[in-house]
Amino acid sequence: MKHSHVLVLTSLYEGLSHTILEAMVAGLPCVVSDRGGNRETIRDGVNGLLVAPQDVPALVESLTLLRHDEALRLRLAQAAKETSLEFQLSKTVEQVLATLRETT
Repeated sequence: MKHSHVLVLTSLYEGLSHTILEAMVAGLPCVVSDRGGNRETIRDGVNGLLVAPQDVPALVESLTLLRHDEALRLRLAQAAKETSLEFQLSKTVEQVLATLRETT
């Protein structure tokens, strides 16, 4: 990932993608399919781009945009890195424990 400028993940099904989280920690903007857990990590236009599943023209448009707009790519990359902090192990464990306490 350290030699990449963008992560593209266009799967049709995703839970909480560790690949996306790893890319975000590395400071990569992500272009991902608008499916499942991808929506939990990527906020369209804020820290990455969401594209409709199997919409090749939308994918091409998003990649072309990032290729030609370095400022946008860098802004999304920085926001992705900042968002990755929300998924630190300690925070995740705290949230799971809080949820379990609420249900008991």
